[in-house]
This record gives sequence, C-alpha cells and structure tokens, in this order.
Amino acid sequence: MFDVITIGGATRDFFFEVDSLKVKKNPKMPEQKILEIPYGEKIVTDSTFYSFGGGAVNSAISFSRLGLKTATVCNIGKEGSGRLIAEHLRAEKVSTQFLNRDSILHTGLSVLILGKDAEHTGFLERGANNHLLIKNWRPLKNTKWFYISSLTGESAKLLPEIFRFAKKHNIKVAFNPGSNQLSQGYRGLKDFIKITDVLLLNYQEAERLVESKTKTIPK
Repeated sequence: MFDVITIGGATRDFFFEVDSLKVKKNPKMPEQKILEIPYGEKIVTDSTFYSFGGGAVNSAISFSRLGLKTATVCNIGKEGSGRLIAEHLRAEKVSTQFLNRDSILHTGLSVLILGKDAEHTGFLERGANNHLLIKNWRPLKNTKWFYISSLTGESAKLLPEIFRFAKKHNIKVAFNPGSNQLSQGYRGLKDFIKITDVLLLNYQEAERLVESKTKTIPK
C-alpha cells in the first residue's frame, strides 16, 4: 500500500545562468519584464547545470523525502533523459512501477535561463507528457492518496477517469491543476473540486479559476 501516488508530468530541465543579459520593463505592460537576448548571437553562460522536473516527479520526490511510501505515474521516453529520470526516482526511493516508457515520443524537456535575481525564463517542449496513458488501473487502488498535477495535451482527457477511480476506491485526492485545467474555469472543474480533499493553488491561480478578482468562489 502506497501513501501517495502522484500523476502528471516529468521533464529534464537544463539551466543556464547568464548574468550579462539585461532585463527591462515592458512599456505596454508595466507589471511585465522583458529579457533582452541578442538575436543571432552566441551567449556565453556563467554556469550550466541540469535537474529533473515536472509536477509528478517533483511532488513524488518531496513526498518520499518526507518519509511517505510514494509512486508516480508519468510518461517518459526511452532515450537517455527518460532513463536518467527513472534512475533519479529510484535513488529518491520513489517506485517506478507505474512509469510509462514511450517508444515513439521523447521525454519532456525544458530550457531555463536564469538572471541575476534568480528569476527564470523558460522554453518548454512537453514531448511524452502530452500522451500519458494508464493501461492497468487495478494496481493504482493500493494507495491512500492521489496527487494530481498538471495534465497537458491528450493526457488531460484522463482527469475524469482518475477522479472516478479515486471515488470508487475511496482514495483521497490532492489536486494541483495546471494551466490547461485552469483554462476551463471554475464551472468546468467544479465537479472535480467537489470531490477533491485538498486543492492547491497560488493566489494568481485562484483568481484565474474563478475568473474574477473576488476572493469567494461562487457556489
């Protein structure tokens, strides 16, 4: 029996620290900043490193480090990045028995440029994350909790089935909706929210969910 199974994305993240790049305010949107990258030039980085990301992977590792028995459901490619993610999860004592290894699509990839203030600008290619499949549901009932993170592309179609399965097997649900889910607004997600035990949103995501600046979710 698992304490929690996380469901969502997995990515290989590459970070480039470039202190020399300039940041300025967007004159048309004062609250937004613009990172200036000279077009057609080679940019020398101050440092480069890589890590692993994605909602399912990050949350699974966090839960495991808290001492919870954890597994993750996500879709990775069979190339080197996918193998490294699987190895990293096992090293963090996260079960990989529910990992899908896609023979066609490659593992999701992100490239992040870090400035002096540690803010980042990212380029994301979702890859296999857009095509998560759950072929065998039965073993997933052996958990106390589901943690559902962002589901993108075709993977988003799994959401109703995940909630139905959780309800049928009395599995508690923590739901951290991504941009794709939040774009449906509260009315599009209310049936899921009603059977969610823990809803995780930051302030901006909450505003987007209710499509309003008010602080009360309509009934």
